[in-house]
Amino acid sequence: MEASSEQLRAVKHTNSHARLLAGPGTGKTFVLSKKVEHLVLQEHIPAASILVLTFTRAAASELRERISKYIGRELLPEVSTLHSFALKYLLRNSDRFYLPLPTPIRIADDWDENRIIYPDIKLLLNYDNITEVHKLFHALSANWDSFVDEPETPNPRFISVWERHRRVYGYTLRAELVYRLAKALQQYGNEFALPEYKYVLLDEYQDLNPCDLAIADELSKRGAFLFVAGDDDQSIYGFRRAHPEGIRKFTTDYPNAADLTLTECRRCAPEILDLAHWVIRTDLDRIDRPLHSVVDNQGEVRVLRYDNQEKEAEGIAAISRCLINRYGYKPDDILILLRLDRNSAFSTVIKDAFSQQDIPISSNTAPLDDPLSTSSGRVLISFLRLLVNSQDHLAWRTILQERKSNNLGTSRISDIYQYAVDNNITFSEALEHISIEPVLVGTSTGKLIQKEYGFISDLLSHTAETESVIDAINYALVYLSDSITDSARLEELESAAQYMTNLVAELDSPSLVDLISQIAATYTEIEQERMPGAVNILTMHKAKGLSSRVVFIVGAEDELIPGRSESGNELEDERRLFYVSLTSAGEIVYNVQPSKIRRTAILRAKYLKCSIPTNHAFLTRSTDLPRKWH
Repeated sequence: MEASSEQLRAVKHTNSHARLLAGPGTGKTFVLSKKVEHLVLQEHIPAASILVLTFTRAAASELRERISKYIGRELLPEVSTLHSFALKYLLRNSDRFYLPLPTPIRIADDWDENRIIYPDIKLLLNYDNITEVHKLFHALSANWDSFVDEPETPNPRFISVWERHRRVYGYTLRAELVYRLAKALQQYGNEFALPEYKYVLLDEYQDLNPCDLAIADELSKRGAFLFVAGDDDQSIYGFRRAHPEGIRKFTTDYPNAADLTLTECRRCAPEILDLAHWVIRTDLDRIDRPLHSVVDNQGEVRVLRYDNQEKEAEGIAAISRCLINRYGYKPDDILILLRLDRNSAFSTVIKDAFSQQDIPISSNTAPLDDPLSTSSGRVLISFLRLLVNSQDHLAWRTILQERKSNNLGTSRISDIYQYAVDNNITFSEALEHISIEPVLVGTSTGKLIQKEYGFISDLLSHTAETESVIDAINYALVYLSDSITDSARLEELESAAQYMTNLVAELDSPSLVDLISQIAATYTEIEQERMPGAVNILTMHKAKGLSSRVVFIVGAEDELIPGRSESGNELEDERRLFYVSLTSAGEIVYNVQPSKIRRTAILRAKYLKCSIPTNHAFLTRSTDLPRKWH
């Protein structure tokens, strides 16, 4: 791909802060990759003096691959997600400074939170509904994201219960990682060890919350030039306190910063971009700038209406079958976007309809929809964690909880926790005590714990002798599978092992410590996992930054988008989310909705305060499709 004049201007800009406003499909990732090449090969900036920060692991992986093609892996600078960056340097400085975190620092990931921490806190607080626990933790996270001095909560009992629980299990919540790094940089200044960066490239700057922005500012105070790339029109993470004001005010916050813009969209056909641009221009606070399509193909925007959810799913599957069979589209050219998919309510019906049409389809809408979230997958990752740290309390807890062959249930695990609390020790210390004296928690329970603790300890001692990460994964796979008789659980274990093996290759042969840290710092709620060779179902948030030839937007109706309670900034988030979904389509976008409403909710007059433009061919019924789609 040849760089355009506006892309070249951004690539070659040096020696000051800069903001790059890059609309959808304008080549932001290309510019970031080429800019690293320019800095290293033309400006002769050492790779160690360049930092590239992204928002998701998928984005970081893509940037590493692109940059490596330009300059080779030996010159590759540090490319990381913000959370991985925070974890890395908290770990490196934890022996030198006081950090108000359990040590050694162990990050609780999504699974730990949803399957151990939240349920435990619910029981300890004697709550009837786990939703209340989610609200309490959300309040903590909101304070960290907003970068307030100290987290506040109206429930002091919750704080006491949670702090005791984390003391026994020795974990840090991932939501507080960036907050702790930002506070440490403020408190300890240049004594807190970081590399001396000359250039810091920040991708998706509009998605950074006040705490994230504080990290960027601290890096600039240490002498780094910030090159921030993003698009205020694509700011959709208000739920984590990220708002477009950060990128909008960048040139005010950094007065000498260059203001750069990319205006040529190479993704969306003109008809799609025109509609999307019309939608987003109703936001009066956005930064107005030109954006035009340079795609030659004609695009289509269609509204499909169905009487019920089953007919809707059947219609989407039938159209997809026609696109594949008659017009040469591949299954992975088709993307289905959902605003919400609680309990897989939408995706299950759609997947069933596609199965009837014999079309391969994959769904990645659930926060825990990955191989390491299965029961056997968690046993594997927990075992590898114990190879890194034999006192990883959450890993021990997970193995006891998920290895069904050990016959340890919830009440027996609660006995271990209570013993730890009563004796002011950690969970793994309690396990060691009980393995020596089983009667400490009752003979029958104690003997089961003793047997399981001995089995895992022996397996760890043998696996520790392996020479590589891949060997450790394979060794654990062989010996853990010996105790599994259920074929489905065995398949889960094998899938998890393959997933980790692929991740090792993606990260360019990391150490086991690096591999575990990368997994711990990944937000699966926003990570993208697309299956090649299949139609993919994603939530709108997860699909951000992706593109597809054909996009179905399903469920864009009242009380879904925008939701029932949306108002103010939340409503603007919904508008931008719809814009992001529209601009993920290259050739065809279908808006699918019930037959009873007259227009897509995000476009209805009372929402946008105006009427739909007349130059777009919106259809009134699915049967009005052109003959070629039948």
